[in-house]
Amino acid sequence: MMKWIIRFQFPHSQKRNQATQRKHMKKLLTLTSIVSIGAIVILIPACQTTGSSQSVIAQEEALLSQSGFKVITVTTPDQRQAVSGLA
Repeated sequence: MMKWIIRFQFPHSQKRNQATQRKHMKKLLTLTSIVSIGAIVILIPACQTTGSSQSVIAQEEALLSQSGFKVITVTTPDQRQAVSGLA
């Protein structure tokens, strides 16, 4: 003997499902917005620091040379060893 199951949705249950879907979509939209804003907040300062690091080094080198420091190029292995010991 076969039993037949007929599923009938009442109009109020369809409205409830639509309301539930709207709530989930609002939560998803809110979460996506928060993540997007967070990514923008993190990436903007990162982009600014990578472009200006070379100019900061150049400014520091200019200030050091103006104050009397001299640039000496490391040429011998003994000098390399001495400089590596400084760091």
